[in-house]
Amino acid sequence: MPGSIPYVNRRPMKVGRQYAGLSLLEFLTRNHPHISAQFWSEVIARGNMEINQRSAGAQEPVAQGDRVVHVQPDTVEPPVDPNLRVLFEDEALLVLEKPAPLPVHPCGRFNRNSASKLLEMAFPELNLRPVHRLDANTTGVLVFAKTREAASNLARQFRDRSVGKRYLVEVLGQPEANVFACDAAIKKAPQEAGTRGVCAEAGRPSHTEFTVLHRGDSGTSLLMANPDSGRTNQIRIHLAELGQPIVGDNAYGFERDIENGLSKEETLHLHAWRLTLTHPLSGSTQEFVAAPPKWAEGKLNRGGEVGLKHGVE
Repeated sequence: MPGSIPYVNRRPMKVGRQYAGLSLLEFLTRNHPHISAQFWSEVIARGNMEINQRSAGAQEPVAQGDRVVHVQPDTVEPPVDPNLRVLFEDEALLVLEKPAPLPVHPCGRFNRNSASKLLEMAFPELNLRPVHRLDANTTGVLVFAKTREAASNLARQFRDRSVGKRYLVEVLGQPEANVFACDAAIKKAPQEAGTRGVCAEAGRPSHTEFTVLHRGDSGTSLLMANPDSGRTNQIRIHLAELGQPIVGDNAYGFERDIENGLSKEETLHLHAWRLTLTHPLSGSTQEFVAAPPKWAEGKLNRGGEVGLKHGVE
């Protein structure tokens, strides 16, 4: 894997107008509120922060348009599952089944070991554009556009909420109702280690509908989740708020492990199962399906699948 070989990782940040005149340390702590000032102080003290290609001190002021770079020497990224599988391809789209763990974009501890970077290596002749994202630990349907026009068209569909999204999710507990929803607003800014939370006063409006597909004897339940909005970690946050966190999700579950986000023994039981959209060239409705993961096999009865397909179409 490209990120498994030690290298110097340069993580750039651009100074926006709202940060002009702040010290470097103030800029970093305000731009990354989920990361402590002590962490940034130590990075600066080691000489690993640059402003416009020169080493900078904590109290050096930043100006609008400055390029701040966090230099990370001897970077070795966590291992990922690189086995992306092509579900569909034509002149406008590349639709994949994403494994886990694998982030879509460079983020956090991942840079070269991300789906976008791996696809650059696999298809150097293409300029692939991701039009939506899945969490690193979420599996399932992932769409890339091959042209700027297709990317713009699909981005508009996601923004207008005209894309049909159906997830499979296994939770701890037994919901009282077979059909239920959550409307908890989600905080705009990330918290510790990039996690999010609910905020009734100033959060982003969010809505997720859930349908119980199977109730297990072990105390878990298999659900279909339909997120009407597309907030970061939305399904995970809403289920945790309802007191029924996802199996394997320790970032929002009963035993929180913010650093890793899931237990070492479990995968995150969240799968982007079906995605329905309007093809940007033909205008036809197309549905892409990623096979249910092992933890959902045998729990989908025929009636449940028929009912789900009817709902998507």
